[in-house]
Amino acid sequence: MPITADILASHAAYSHWATRRVLTFAQTLPEEEIARHIGNSHGSILKTFQHTYYADRAWLARLEHAGVGFEDPPPGPSLADLDRDWLPLLERFADVAGKCDANGVLAYKNLKGHAFERPIWQVVMHIVNHGTYHRGQIASMMRQLGHQPPPTDLIYYYLDQK
Repeated sequence: MPITADILASHAAYSHWATRRVLTFAQTLPEEEIARHIGNSHGSILKTFQHTYYADRAWLARLEHAGVGFEDPPPGPSLADLDRDWLPLLERFADVAGKCDANGVLAYKNLKGHAFERPIWQVVMHIVNHGTYHRGQIASMMRQLGHQPPPTDLIYYYLDQK
């Protein structure tokens, strides 16, 4: 399957766009709702955002061959912290994705220390898919609380790019 760095950068930019939309919307909701344990995914909207941020940060560190811990000490970043730290990280991810050898191989260790090798395009697509999965969970939690989050389907990203 021919995958180019341009395609990877486009998908990484989509992930940034969609995350920004949902994170911006979340910041308009009452803090107690963001922190409420709903029993979905990682428990709350905030914890699910945090998990996704930690995963994005860890994968980007692997792509950049840098070390980073997975989680921050409790209580973890607030929505404002995520807005400040995560969005620039996702911009960097799109930049890295756009400059990579899409068919090159990334050797990395998972959180348990097991070694793996995967084509870089698979890693980048995994990062994008993981974010999409958890944004969907967050949107579901928001709907359970009576809110209507913004659409983040890939087609809306394409339409927004005009």
